[in-house]
Amino acid sequence: IPCVPWQSQTSGQYQRRVHGPKSPHHIPSPEKDSYPFIKYSEKSRLRADRGTPPRSPTASTWRTPKHSCLSPIKPFYFGPNGAPQSPTTQQREDVSIAKAFASTGGGHLNLSDFRDAAASITGFSSYITAPLYECCKGPDGKVTEESFTAFWKEHMQNIDDPAKRLFRILILRRERLTPDKHRNYLVEDDFQMIVQDVLHRHPGLRFLKDSTNFHEKYVETVIGRIFFHVNRRGNNNMSLKELQKSNLMEVLALLDRESDINEIFDYFSYEHFYVIYCKFWELDTDHDFIIDKEQLKMYGDFALTERVVDRILSGIPRKLHSKTPNTMSYRDFIPFVIAEEDKNQRSSIEYWFRVLDTDGDGILSTYELEWFFEEQKSRIQEVSNEPINFADFMCQLNDMIAPERNGHFRVKDLIKSKMAFLFFNITFNLPKFAQYEQRDPYLITEARRTPQMSDWDRFAVSEYIRYAEDGE
Repeated sequence: IPCVPWQSQTSGQYQRRVHGPKSPHHIPSPEKDSYPFIKYSEKSRLRADRGTPPRSPTASTWRTPKHSCLSPIKPFYFGPNGAPQSPTTQQREDVSIAKAFASTGGGHLNLSDFRDAAASITGFSSYITAPLYECCKGPDGKVTEESFTAFWKEHMQNIDDPAKRLFRILILRRERLTPDKHRNYLVEDDFQMIVQDVLHRHPGLRFLKDSTNFHEKYVETVIGRIFFHVNRRGNNNMSLKELQKSNLMEVLALLDRESDINEIFDYFSYEHFYVIYCKFWELDTDHDFIIDKEQLKMYGDFALTERVVDRILSGIPRKLHSKTPNTMSYRDFIPFVIAEEDKNQRSSIEYWFRVLDTDGDGILSTYELEWFFEEQKSRIQEVSNEPINFADFMCQLNDMIAPERNGHFRVKDLIKSKMAFLFFNITFNLPKFAQYEQRDPYLITEARRTPQMSDWDRFAVSEYIRYAEDGE
């Protein structure tokens, strides 16, 4: 239905102007006054005023990303190791290695000195040098020119792809610590040293130095965000291909150039961590860092249907870290909240697709959608006087997504349509569906004004400002 927002000349409130007759397959949307869940965006929500991390010392204003960290597109394929290095490049690296260790007089470098030397040799972010330092240690536990050169020539010099180099460094470091010699994927613990280094050295996190009880949660949040966006398969095993397709290397390099950690929206923003932590704290009413079914149902003022909540707590979209069955730990909450607040990005689409794909065949069929919509239908009818039937619902979905075969929806169909957010919200999230139907002019203008921001970025910025205002 072609709709445009307009402002009433009498009431000053925004209404909808509908052009043309109503579609015979129209799905009624609840009126704002008749649906209490729409108050989700107001300050009547639970406040996270105790046990939460300190706020960032930077100003709590609307923030847009200064930097773009888009994944590079390689024009040519050079094989798994990237473009072959020329003899000139190898010679330059040899000279740089000799120069870096010249001041030691045949001795060894400590980690602090090694960071500067390695950065000049490798071009790596300084936050990658800690695991590299561990890999370059000789039998005596020290990094000398001999031990570094041996490691570099054997494992690194024939690789020109930065992501492949990082992948191999983390794999080799893990092999030094465990007997697992044949693992060809990265796990979350492999990134602990890198994120810990960011936490302790980045100038934008100095204010957090004395709040040691939140260090672990910040590290856990960053790693959780990395795996949610990079490990799209959701199995907590990051492949080299996934790492190469991501923008992680660009973001790590940006950490050396940007002193304000909150200007780096991807993965490391402290303000984004603050919002995630406070959202979890609001739901975790007994503060045992475990969310059960009844607590998760409270999210967004009971936005999700019970059947969807059951699927999430069964570990369907992402394998759960919680030791207690049918509960969610803080680590499990990270992908959930990002996927819920931003259903447009691919990782979120795949997350919710797995929730709805009950038979796991990679297709959302009519009978699956009907099972989930049964509960949503009753919720819509509670707040709307218009009748609704499943045939109209499916007709809207088919028109919206335009799948290759009606009633059979694949991930690629949802991505191509650019309407995945509405597809999911109309199926199991009534408040967000109603919000879309109201066509809030402010939200529309804000989205058009900040095309470089994702829905998650906008949500995190607005929520951080709200928390800051509530705390004043």
